[in-house]
Amino acid sequence: MLASVATIASLVSFALASREARAVIDVNVCATLGDSEHYGYLDMKHFDGCNAVIDDCVKSFEAGENPWATASCVAAATCWGPESLNQYFQCKNESYDPASALDLDVNVYASVLGLEVDVDVNVDLSFEQYNSFIDATISLVGSDGLPESTDFLKDYFWAPFANGADTVSYDELNTYVHRA
Repeated sequence: MLASVATIASLVSFALASREARAVIDVNVCATLGDSEHYGYLDMKHFDGCNAVIDDCVKSFEAGENPWATASCVAAATCWGPESLNQYFQCKNESYDPASALDLDVNVYASVLGLEVDVDVNVDLSFEQYNSFIDATISLVGSDGLPESTDFLKDYFWAPFANGADTVSYDELNTYVHRA
């Protein structure tokens, strides 16, 4: 019995240490992510509207909103990359855990699709809908920094989460934005 108590205590200690280790973010990473000269680049590609959606997203996050219930955060995850965005969230709030964050809000997914609220999550997202969503979100946050072309958007910002497919499902987009 004593060995099983020790084993349980060890497992609990490991779980707590793992949880704490996840929350420890390298301050140099935080400084780099927060530096506007490095901000908003995905594989060395960038467009000005991405910075505007990141700024809006971070303000919403700092106000305590679920990032995946905010259109600008979904756009930011696709133009900056979810890894960078989720790390930046952790810099702003060490208790944030991308793996346990709430799912992509269905109404935000509907806005990504360009549809009304209460959409069926079985409707897939096309590149044309994604392109319209990015343009609308950039405009919504008060920027005119659109991507240089639809090919640029498709090749560098759609491709990382579409994996060569013509459409992306709700589940695929939800999984993508939670990547850390």
